[in-house]
Amino acid sequence: MKVFTTSVCGVALLGFTLALAPTLAGAKQDAIPSYISAQHRTVLEKWLKLKPNLRVATVEDLDPDRKKLAQDMFPDKLAAPFYAVGDFNYDGRKDFAVGLVIKNKPGDLALAVFNAPFGRRGAPAFYNENRFDVSDMLFISTDERRRDILQMGTGTDTR
Repeated sequence: MKVFTTSVCGVALLGFTLALAPTLAGAKQDAIPSYISAQHRTVLEKWLKLKPNLRVATVEDLDPDRKKLAQDMFPDKLAAPFYAVGDFNYDGRKDFAVGLVIKNKPGDLALAVFNAPFGRRGAPAFYNENRFDVSDMLFISTDERRRDILQMGTGTDTR
């Protein structure tokens, strides 16, 4: 088990990663899943045009063992395992995070966090494609001051 904590651009991340072998479920579509809000979809579409090597990760990208674990323990996360909305930089506005499959490294997962307000540039406040894999689901917990904390790994929303 790998444990990490980081804070970049006002985004606090705490993660637990189990070493599970990622698998491919065949060719994937580049469409943004329908569960992503219209406003977030617009931001993502614009940004992803500049990142043709990325696509939004979906439940089909989960490794079969992690998917089974989620079905048994965290069924609420299967609807949108790589999408989370919360106030990650504590400014009172709803931000969003999305996991992205790196097309030339299908077992790897990039993470992009977009802080509101989503301006013209539409660039993420945090982006990393070197720490995560497709067995990491996104979920939100709260700290002792009831602030949203974005987490990756095994868990479920606790707020």
